[in-house]
Amino acid sequence: MERLNPDESARDEAAEPIPVYQRLTDEFSLNAVEQESAGRDKLVVSLHWDYAAGPQPTLPSYTAYIHLANQQSERLAGSDVLLGLQSVEAVDVHSFISRHEIAIPASLAAGRYGLVVGLYRWENGQIVNTGSVALPDSVSLP
Repeated sequence: MERLNPDESARDEAAEPIPVYQRLTDEFSLNAVEQESAGRDKLVVSLHWDYAAGPQPTLPSYTAYIHLANQQSERLAGSDVLLGLQSVEAVDVHSFISRHEIAIPASLAAGRYGLVVGLYRWENGQIVNTGSVALPDSVSLP
């Protein structure tokens, strides 16, 4: 994502969300990705979601994740956020934002990396990955 590609250590102004429009489950769609800052030690990204169920969503027990990945799509670092009403910023009845802080390992070289976004839930003590999408462009780390 070209706009998810700052070389500076942080942004003074918030970037505009980049449209994504990916349905990950029957209930959840990822609509946009917004990078708040990128530095040598931390990447902060907000995921903009739509929830298509009833007028007062209870947000079933899903967890949103974002992973920093290498060219082989291997996870190098990431952030998982339980999508509970207290852990997200509500935009309106059917839209909300989950904010993810990804700690960048000190051993990770500067360069371009991919981002993978997805959802999972627990079912009978097992993690069930309910959908994921590799974002079409990369992020650059200083």
